[in-house]
Amino acid sequence: MNLNCYRYVISIAENASISKAAKDLFISQPALTKYLNKLEEELGVRLFDRTVNPIRITYAGEVYVQEGRKILEMQNRLNQHIGEISHLQRGRLTIGINSERGSWCLPLLVPAYRKLYPGIDLQIREGHSQYLEEEILKNHIDLAIGTLPVLAPDLDFVFLSDEPIILAVPADHPIAREYDLSLNSPATPYYLEPHRLNGQDMITLVREQGMGRIAYQFFERHGIKPNLIMTFRNNSTALRMASAGMGMTFALADTVARAALIRPMAWFTIENPVFCRKSIAYYRQSLGLSPAAVKFVDLWKDMIATDPALKSNGCQVISDPPKS
Repeated sequence: MNLNCYRYVISIAENASISKAAKDLFISQPALTKYLNKLEEELGVRLFDRTVNPIRITYAGEVYVQEGRKILEMQNRLNQHIGEISHLQRGRLTIGINSERGSWCLPLLVPAYRKLYPGIDLQIREGHSQYLEEEILKNHIDLAIGTLPVLAPDLDFVFLSDEPIILAVPADHPIAREYDLSLNSPATPYYLEPHRLNGQDMITLVREQGMGRIAYQFFERHGIKPNLIMTFRNNSTALRMASAGMGMTFALADTVARAALIRPMAWFTIENPVFCRKSIAYYRQSLGLSPAAVKFVDLWKDMIATDPALKSNGCQVISDPPKS
């Protein structure tokens, strides 16, 4: 927006002279006179009476100067606010995340972020993957934390970390009893041929959830036809239900450490090396990331790399054969 029209007229009014105003504005007197003539022609009124010396401001000119000063003040405040936002002194950032991930990540991240950037109003929205994608496209969320794949158009992402996915099986299940479980753990799963899941009782998350999407991708990729007996919206619920002996379920290796299992479990992978889902921060590509969002992503990456509570541990497949 060109605000010179207000600055020029205000300077002429303050100096009661076009020549003196031109000097203050570092432009030539003819150029300023030409600009004023054009402006008065566009407005259809005279801002100054130039038949007298010194020139005298008209009533229209007084109104123009009065409102012009307000506009310049508003522009100055706007520039100041935008500058504060760009330097992270103030602003708003709305983060989307599913409730389970948020329950263990946000209590670590939010206090650290607010300590670094106290002027940023950090707001949180919880929901499943499909909901978060829709909210980003509606511009209700600036940044969402989730996993690949993202299905909505106009979304881009920043990679955060790999998260190993393992198969949780009750330790007293006939398949689990075939194996020596003494060295078996979420970090050291056995490889299990995918076809052995055919007809097995399985617990999954709903398709809208990230883990639900992954489970159905496993089924399609390997031609698995399990007996799907229950669906949930919470990874921990599905895992605890499996540990109650209700069936098998896919789980994050890192979720196991936070879940209070009911009975002993055996741990497998149907892919070798272990399949890892990609944890990402995603956003609307056409808008990009704000400075506040960039700093949030940077903090998340730093904490994943250094904080044991957030750092994802890898999985090493056990190569020993099943027990005889």
